Amino acid sequence: MDVNLNSALQGIAGWLCDNGLGWQWALRTASLLLSVAYVVASGLVYTVLNRLVNPLILRITRNTPTKIDDILFRYSFLKWCWWECSVMLLRHLLQYSLSPFKTVSSWAMITADVVIIGIGTKMVVEFVKGAFLVLFDRNRIAEEAERLSKLNDEEADDYEYVPSHSLQGLEQMIIFLIWAVGVILMLSVVVGRNPLLIISGLGAGAAVLMLVFKDSILGVVAGIQLTVNDMLRPGDWVTAPAYGANGIVKKVTLATVKVLNWDHTIVTIPPYQLVSQSFQNWRSMQESGGRRVARSLSIDMTTVRFLTEEEKTSMRGCEWAKGLEMDGEVVNLTALRHYLKHYISQLPTLKRGGNMLYMVRELQPTEAGLPIEIYFFTKCTTWEKYERVQADVTDHIIATVGRFGLRIFQAPTGADIKSLAKIEQKNVNKFG
Repeated sequence: MDVNLNSALQGIAGWLCDNGLGWQWALRTASLLLSVAYVVASGLVYTVLNRLVNPLILRITRNTPTKIDDILFRYSFLKWCWWECSVMLLRHLLQYSLSPFKTVSSWAMITADVVIIGIGTKMVVEFVKGAFLVLFDRNRIAEEAERLSKLNDEEADDYEYVPSHSLQGLEQMIIFLIWAVGVILMLSVVVGRNPLLIISGLGAGAAVLMLVFKDSILGVVAGIQLTVNDMLRPGDWVTAPAYGANGIVKKVTLATVKVLNWDHTIVTIPPYQLVSQSFQNWRSMQESGGRRVARSLSIDMTTVRFLTEEEKTSMRGCEWAKGLEMDGEVVNLTALRHYLKHYISQLPTLKRGGNMLYMVRELQPTEAGLPIEIYFFTKCTTWEKYERVQADVTDHIIATVGRFGLRIFQAPTGADIKSLAKIEQKNVNKFG
């Protein structure tokens, strides 16, 4: 091959000499023409690989039973593979076409080596992205593969998957290290030094780098802790009052956790702050399919009394009254608790089973009355439906309390004071 290439260069230069050019100019022109031809040839190789071989490989991977190869060998990864092959071929060819000119050939080889290392680094990065998706987003592999299969080459080139795992910080750190190694290798090619010497020279600046990237390092460690302990995932509903966060986790990155609040504001929190301080994750509630309702109303204790015989007679035969001993004295508050527990048991949205208890209980009496708490779990876990269930139950309790001769405790309002003032004024006018 060396003989053929050198012969091609000499043949073109000789032909140019025969047509009136001097040997030096003929050699330079021949070298330039041959180099341009090799660049065009390398471009054609890339085009053939990208336009013909690439669709064939993608078609094969999409027809395999497993979906893992669809993610690992997707369009963006293969594209950089073809670029690597083309540039390596071009480098191999240019060393012959530029051989008469040592300085130009040396700089061309250095440039080609830098480009080869840069493209190789990008290949590894694309592979790491696919590997993280396969390892930590297995439940999304089929969905992502199906989405990629519907895209054309241009759309697939621009497509970027959004990770749903909380190890995105670790992924970003690995990608950063890969690029750091790639940059060191490129610098070693440019300066002509051993990469180990460059790495050892960076040791003096390690303390400065640790200070600059302190948040990133802490974020990576916190991201690993969040994942290992399964504390946080993208898509979780979390509340962190200290940071004004109450919404859905959208992204867990190297230095921040991005939370989209229900009021459509975005809060960014450093991951290590979530690890060092407490926050509330509602994922288990959503997965269980039951959300707790705990509402209490204070009963005016002056209205608590025994039921009359007429009241007990009217309650006999009611479904909710089973279990009440009507022959003895029955307190109206006791009857109310039995009724409310039966009412809760008949709710169509009541979630039963496991630790999902439902009950009606009395809390510690206070100067504001005797609190009665309704405690149960509802199947409605979405915010709007959950609030509607709470409101319906509270409305029913308020409307029911009066049937048992009880009254909700309520502090005097401005209207109450005005009515007392009017009564007092009438008494003054009447009796002087």
